[in-house]
Amino acid sequence: AIVEANDGYSYMPSTTQQRVVSSIQIPPSILSLIGSSLIIYNIRKNPKRSPHRRIMLALSVSNTISTLGWILQPFFVPQDALPEPWVYAVGNDASCVMLGAISQFSIISQPLYLGFLSLYFLLTVKFGVKQRDFEAKYERWVHAFVLIFAV
Repeated sequence: AIVEANDGYSYMPSTTQQRVVSSIQIPPSILSLIGSSLIIYNIRKNPKRSPHRRIMLALSVSNTISTLGWILQPFFVPQDALPEPWVYAVGNDASCVMLGAISQFSIISQPLYLGFLSLYFLLTVKFGVKQRDFEAKYERWVHAFVLIFAV
């Protein structure tokens, strides 16, 4: 349907289209949440500690936060954000800000942790850096950079 907005006319999906768009992201998000949760569980359960496992743990936590944002997004949209209310919208400005913060953190932290994981394998496999040397020279700084930059 075409609705009049402050800046002219814009398209507003039908109720059925809104339901599909809002619901279609939930099943893959749940699978991602299960996968990340299992990775977190396995890393925390196994007493073996290594930089690789800590990077994977941080990446999985970041992915879990991102996935929760995707699951909540259809519901936490502010009710008055559009000319006509979105079908599942029950949110307000605070929930919108929270979703924005989750999205911003995820968009920045996940690629950085993937790059960090690649750097770890490049240094340890190709250049022969020992795990304890990687841990001492790089790991804390990179974790700090990712967290500070993403927040």
